[in-house]
Amino acid sequence: MSRILFPLMALLAVLVPAAVGAQEGDTTALPWPIDEARLKGEYPEAVAYLAEEEQRCESERPGSGDCLHPLYLQLYLAWAWDKPRDAVAAAEKWLELAEQRDELGGHNEPTIRYFYASAIKGLVSDGIVWGGVGYPAAIEQLTLALERSRALDRDPSEAAMLLSARGDMLARRAAEEWSNEERRLALWSLAEADSRGAIAAVERSESAEIRTDTADYFADLARALYEQGRDEEAVLAAESALAGFRTRLEDPERAASVVRALRRLAVQAQEAGYPKVALRYWDTMLDPLADGLVETQVNDLLMLGKALAATGRGEDAIAVFEEALADPVLEANPMAESFLRGALMEALASTGDHARTIALAAENLAFADAQLAAGAYAPPFEAMRMKALLARGEALLETRRWDEAERDLSEARKLRETRAFYDPYEDANIGADLRLAKAVSRGSRDFALARTLLQRGIEGALAHVASGTGFDAENAGKLRSYAPLFREQVRIAFALAKPDRP
Repeated sequence: MSRILFPLMALLAVLVPAAVGAQEGDTTALPWPIDEARLKGEYPEAVAYLAEEEQRCESERPGSGDCLHPLYLQLYLAWAWDKPRDAVAAAEKWLELAEQRDELGGHNEPTIRYFYASAIKGLVSDGIVWGGVGYPAAIEQLTLALERSRALDRDPSEAAMLLSARGDMLARRAAEEWSNEERRLALWSLAEADSRGAIAAVERSESAEIRTDTADYFADLARALYEQGRDEEAVLAAESALAGFRTRLEDPERAASVVRALRRLAVQAQEAGYPKVALRYWDTMLDPLADGLVETQVNDLLMLGKALAATGRGEDAIAVFEEALADPVLEANPMAESFLRGALMEALASTGDHARTIALAAENLAFADAQLAAGAYAPPFEAMRMKALLARGEALLETRRWDEAERDLSEARKLRETRAFYDPYEDANIGADLRLAKAVSRGSRDFALARTLLQRGIEGALAHVASGTGFDAENAGKLRSYAPLFREQVRIAFALAKPDRP
């Protein structure tokens, strides 16, 4: 159920009693305890009761706007019970009848349209409706709801709720525009505007309860900014979200939703290259995870370990990965186990435990080969093979097993250069070329290939440095990181000058 159930429940507290607790003799009175039935899971009984009430009202007061109340409650129950087909049917019937009876524009319309949009989203999630059709329809309903809410001069908290919901639909639509970058960015820009609008509306609201949702709106804003490549702004927005989430973690009933939001913020920060920021989010999550308020997922430990490794805490990262690999749940999830092995393999690179790295790489190679032989979708398993070959090749290189290292690193090179969007000047590829050059110059002594690889790496290094704004400390540090390329080039020159030199 949507995270905005809480403000909606406050809204329903005003709207629903109008139908449930009507005066004696009112044919629209619904004394039956709807919420109690909802808690017991008696959805069919609740819907049947409301259908009977609707029919009774129509027979006694045909065409009355009051007869929309049972239908309104049918919509609410379908939404609460996650029955999107029923909710869409009830919403469309309500809107059709309301238009016929000149009831549109009343105080229920914004909420009806909100439920309608949420139900459409449910149909998309269930695969019943394509997102390219469903999300624009939901966005249209939320836009109409927002216009009506403003026309009714409702508390800004309702506008915040509707803006947040529309921003969510825009984000979902943007995620589907992977082949049209201009359109994708335009949708994320609109989502950003709605998140900012929701935050501003909360600040104008007199509702104290709605302020607890501000963290969600800042988190949505951070995501929209990350997706547009505005990482520094996104980090600032995420920090505002973090402050609010820390307060909400004190409520056990809301801990799960907070952890889900923090997970997303952590992953976004890591993917944007802010591992230290990501660690703050993981640290905030550790207590509810440790206390069992929220179930720890294998991916939590995977991402936490990667953040630790990226911030130089290799030993801590290794401990996290080892803990995750010891979880019996992995017996039913070999794919997750292979990801953890790969992460542990990379973390071990700086420890000198080459034997263990070689063993882990062999396990991942065997797993990837088995999946490819079984006809699995190739790209992810080819990427897994490439990473395992690179890690094992480097470990073999460090243990002076030149021929074996050359074999693995050469095979990894073929996989690297056939990948989509391959860029030889990427730092990862420059490093891989350097390791292969070391291997071939010591193994097969193919100095021509070694020099070609090094020259390409040096060209990439110089291009990276030239792209800076000047020879400042950052650029100087970047250039120093490429020094091994030049040292290896000099070593090969000496080897060619003295062919008998080992």
